[in-house]
Amino acid sequence: MFISERLRAVLYEYGQVIPQGIGHIKRIDAIIENTEIGLPEIVQEECSDLLAQIGEKTARIEENARKLAVNSLNISKAMGSSIDIPCAANK
Repeated sequence: MFISERLRAVLYEYGQVIPQGIGHIKRIDAIIENTEIGLPEIVQEECSDLLAQIGEKTARIEENARKLAVNSLNISKAMGSSIDIPCAANK
């Protein structure tokens, strides 16, 4: 099970429905901090930990994508050709 799915499942147990998709993850921080929702402290801590894991993995993926793009560009230059490699790091 993906970390984001685990996070959504934990919050669902407390009546908080988060749509699927990594784009909705940012909303979770606001839910965790909202004292009116009444999440137990252990649930808040677990959700914060899962959000941190998602952030760390996202940063690692982005850094590796950037390194791959630079490496591909260097190989392309060394070969004297130009190849276009679509990559999130190029945006």
